[in-house]
Amino acid sequence: MSNLTGLSVRKATVIPFFIFSALLINGCKKDSADNNCTTSYSASVSVIIQTNCAYSSGCHGSGSTNTGGLLTSYSLIFSKRNQIKNQVEAGIMPQGGTLPATDKAALISWINCGAANN
Repeated sequence: MSNLTGLSVRKATVIPFFIFSALLINGCKKDSADNNCTTSYSASVSVIIQTNCAYSSGCHGSGSTNTGGLLTSYSLIFSKRNQIKNQVEAGIMPQGGTLPATDKAALISWINCGAANN
């Protein structure tokens, strides 16, 4: 009978461990509802950056001496993606206003999903 008791104790310890582990692992995954990974750089992000940051605003366009530097190509934007995200989330950029909620969500989602050149 002692073998059965030992086995029951192990099961009682192991099962909650696996349940806890599964919950922990699941909790660490990115929530796909928060990140719509279908946002396109060419169709959405580049337009947002061109309109609000680079060309139309003049802040980060050709000849810019602003702290953030140029944001005129994918490689420049990609290299500064984390700074861009932080500035947009904090409401610091763009200067003189904030992005529309849909643009802000698209930009942040694109960065969170790996900032693909798509």
